[in-house]
Amino acid sequence: MSLSGGGLLAGVFANLQLNDNGSFTFPSNPNNIQLGIPDAKGLIVGSFTHPVTLVVTPLRGAVLQSSNLAAGFFLNGANSGAFVIRGN
Repeated sequence: MSLSGGGLLAGVFANLQLNDNGSFTFPSNPNNIQLGIPDAKGLIVGSFTHPVTLVVTPLRGAVLQSSNLAAGFFLNGANSGAFVIRGN
């Protein structure tokens, strides 16, 4: 997973695993990234602690199964950022 923009001084990167129940596991998670897929519609909801502002910041996105990736956005004041999750 990578996060960029939104007032980040550098990209934020995290390895993750999608579990059978739609939850994610992060082996290392210094930015307290939380993600979930609450239903079969493929929408992603979550949050992370922004490393510059230290504010818990909501994440919103969607899974694109045909492309084997998920993508979304977050807002930080007047700035917006994006996240991408690529499958292996």
